[in-house]
Amino acid sequence: GGAGVIRRSERTCYPMPAEVEMRLRERRGLEGLQNISGPEGSHCLGSYCVRCLVWRPPSSSAHHCQVCSRCVTGFDHHCGVFGRCIVRGNMFCFVCLIAMLPCGFITAFLAIVTGGTTPGTLP
Repeated sequence: GGAGVIRRSERTCYPMPAEVEMRLRERRGLEGLQNISGPEGSHCLGSYCVRCLVWRPPSSSAHHCQVCSRCVTGFDHHCGVFGRCIVRGNMFCFVCLIAMLPCGFITAFLAIVTGGTTPGTLP
């Protein structure tokens, strides 16, 4: 799995912003450092997440999930029940799964009301 996850690679991690590189070389933490905006007009460098150390695409709904500790695109929410981020890429499956709950209740209710018998058969 991992729909929408921005994976670490040379393409997503470099070029590393100067401030981040300097702090890492000096073995200082990145605490207090805000995400760094990419170059104006760049088609691939949007903002640099100082927690994941990856470039997020520009003009996307990329978000750092504090539960998963990773950046994802198309973020909607983190689902504690399923233990994963719900993003554009898995939203259809999530909605279908949630829709099955009332369908199950209706089926169980109808089975109880009808006594679980099929018309035209003996009990």
